[in-house]
Formats: sequence, structure tokens, C-alpha cells
Amino acid sequence: MKKSFNRLDRINSLLYREVAALLLKDFVPSESPKQEVLTNLSRVETTPDLKEAKIFFTVFPETAENKIKTLLNKKAAGWQKIIGLRLSLKRKPKLKFMVDAGMKNAIKVEKILSQIEKEKEKFVSNA
Repeated sequence: MKKSFNRLDRINSLLYREVAALLLKDFVPSESPKQEVLTNLSRVETTPDLKEAKIFFTVFPETAENKIKTLLNKKAAGWQKIIGLRLSLKRKPKLKFMVDAGMKNAIKVEKILSQIEKEKEKFVSNA
């Protein structure tokens, strides 16, 4: 059976694609070529009334998160105009960039689980 997507899912997908393309083409995260920063989009969540689109991203190294968030939100208005010209939507959502804490939490959970597994192995081998 085919999975059906609603209109909001399609809009989220389109916005994800457009913002990812702009991120590759039009975004320089640092003035210093010595500092490498990797920025990755994780998801887009648009409100049902299409007034706002939250764009979640992750950054490596994590120390650059606030700087990247500030830079992306400065670019948001210009990118919103570009996306508005490319997509034929009745309303053009306001872009808001947010750090995706879900990925960080997943990494923390993975570390905790591996630590529990090590402790479990120690306990079993000592018994």
C-alpha cells in the first residue's frame, strides 16, 4: 500500500531542498579558512497556516552552533525572498533556523547505553 503524504509534508520537503541548495551555494560559515565547520540540515517543520517554517540543523564542532545560528537567521530574510520566487505558494513562510537538540540527545543516549553495556559485561565477568 502506498503511503500518502499530505500537503504540509510536501511543503516541508520542498523547503528542505531549497534551503539545502542555498546553504551549499550561498553560505560561508566562517571567515577563517583554518576553521572547518560542517552544517547539516536535519528537518523542516512548517506551521499549518504556512506563516513560519522552523529549519532544524546540526553543526560540527558544537562550539560554533550559536555563531552559525546567528549567521543563518541573518540570511533567512534574503533566502525567504529567493524561495518565494522559486516556489508557487499562496503564503511564503518566515524562515527560522534552530539548532536540532535531538541529534545531541541521541548521541548522549548512545554513550550512556554503551557505558551501561560495559558495566554489565564487568558485572557478568566478575560473577
